Amino acid sequence: MNYTKLFSVFAFVALAVLSLGFASATTLATWPLTTDGIATPVATNVNAGVFTMSSSISPSGTNGFGPNGATASSWPTTTSLDVQKYFEVTISPTAGNNLVINSINFFHLSSSTGPATYEIKYSKETNFNNPTSLTTSPVSIPSSTTPIDGSISSLNIPVNNGETLRIRWFAYGSTSAAGTWRINSATSTPTP
Repeated sequence: MNYTKLFSVFAFVALAVLSLGFASATTLATWPLTTDGIATPVATNVNAGVFTMSSSISPSGTNGFGPNGATASSWPTTTSLDVQKYFEVTISPTAGNNLVINSINFFHLSSSTGPATYEIKYSKETNFNNPTSLTTSPVSIPSSTTPIDGSISSLNIPVNNGETLRIRWFAYGSTSAAGTWRINSATSTPTP
């Protein structure tokens, strides 16, 4: 059985999957990111993994989660990404089903000494080998006191029966290791 729907990821991170047979978007999973990385609610026929932070970055607050979202410091102060420093989410269909990811919608915010650049990559390999870039080039993070929309649309990423899609957000270019980067804690509903 094929299962293709619209899939919202975590707090302003939404992976959109167009629904076959449905005229409107349906949220398959939401990661609130206010107390932990657990997705809730999660629709039938979808496995939504826990939002994680690599062990090479330092979670802020209570395990990195708070009223504004998931926040961490210790991002690279270099001008290139460090493959050991990232936020990650996973998504897979349940047995016998397939998904197609059409968009990723999220809001983010960097502190004044936090990362100046980010990249998003995905892989279906457990060890994240051979990742594919979702950003055509590194994305500059403008100075802001309000969350910035980082949405990406017009994707076509199939996630077939037995596969797990891993999406990682890599940030870098901090002026201080104490600088923070956050994925926000409000949910968006993408349009198909």
